[in-house]
Amino acid sequence: MNLRRMFRATALLCALLLAACAGDKSGIRVINASTTVYDVPSKTSGTAVAPIAQSNGRGSLILHGGGTFQHEIAADVVALAGPDPRLCLIDTADNGEGQIYRFFDDFRDVRLSVLNLQPSDTGRPDVVAALRDCTGFFFGGGAPQRLSETFRPRGHDTPALAAIRERFEKHGAVVAGSSAGAMVVGPITLCECGAHSSVLAVARGELFRAPGFDLLNEPVLIDAHFFARGLLGRHMFALARDRIPVGVGIDEDTAVLVPGNGGPWVVLAGKSVAVVRMPDDARMDSLHHFGISILSPGDHFNPTTNEIRVASKRQRISSDSTPIDWPAAEGIKYTYYTTANTADYSAAGSNHIETTLNRVVSVDPL
Repeated sequence: MNLRRMFRATALLCALLLAACAGDKSGIRVINASTTVYDVPSKTSGTAVAPIAQSNGRGSLILHGGGTFQHEIAADVVALAGPDPRLCLIDTADNGEGQIYRFFDDFRDVRLSVLNLQPSDTGRPDVVAALRDCTGFFFGGGAPQRLSETFRPRGHDTPALAAIRERFEKHGAVVAGSSAGAMVVGPITLCECGAHSSVLAVARGELFRAPGFDLLNEPVLIDAHFFARGLLGRHMFALARDRIPVGVGIDEDTAVLVPGNGGPWVVLAGKSVAVVRMPDDARMDSLHHFGISILSPGDHFNPTTNEIRVASKRQRISSDSTPIDWPAAEGIKYTYYTTANTADYSAAGSNHIETTLNRVVSVDPL
């Protein structure tokens, strides 16, 4: 055991012992976090969630853009894990630094297994067996390149990812991820970086990429922290560089459901989601006339066909030339245009745009 893992396990055990001494001992759970795979005993009290039965075939995905992982989103993950939920919580992106189980610790009768896997762990029989026993998987935030290098080095599935893929594609297991854990589900993953990554991509042609898990069954680039960190420029650059026709940028505190039955994607909760479409003539040095729609909770969409159904609670209003207050980025400039198909929507009785469809955006270095 390395020293960092030993100290983390000791600290967690001490915290549990202090809690035991301080109050009611009937709910004490002992969590041994000193191993690569460890179980968190189920709570017999807490929030009960109505399960959604799993069936053979593809499961659903829940993709969270980072920030606050809301209780309602965690409840959706638990529900999709079926009547006897066992969640494998994968803390590899954060190198096991977080207590990832706390996202789901408010729910009763949910078995939780935490895995902090290194590349040398992904072929171990006990690890693969643990993953095959799970009805749902959650990838936490951190460094997406660590997830790529651990689970799909050079674009090839490890036995660990193969086990997850089989559970997801054939047995209806849910796969969820936050931040890095959401970014890695597409054909490639970008870095978890700030606005400077847009500047470097647009102005200098520099942007990290690594193989993604390719779980979407269609070529869609996923980005997280999208509006909060000003990542549109780097997203456009990545679409042009890797010839990916469409991308979905999820803001912080926001989640998207990708149903396993092939139905439209749904913005579940939070703030905004951008659907960015690459024009056929896009080049890395000419990032002009990309299509962009910005959606809000309750909206349904198909990123491949660009079919969008705006939530019925919104009303259409006259189009504005600037639908969002994009974070300023020193060194690049965004230009937005309306089109004949642009449509804006607000909440009833408000002129604040919540959803805007079929705009065009260009970005240039200054």
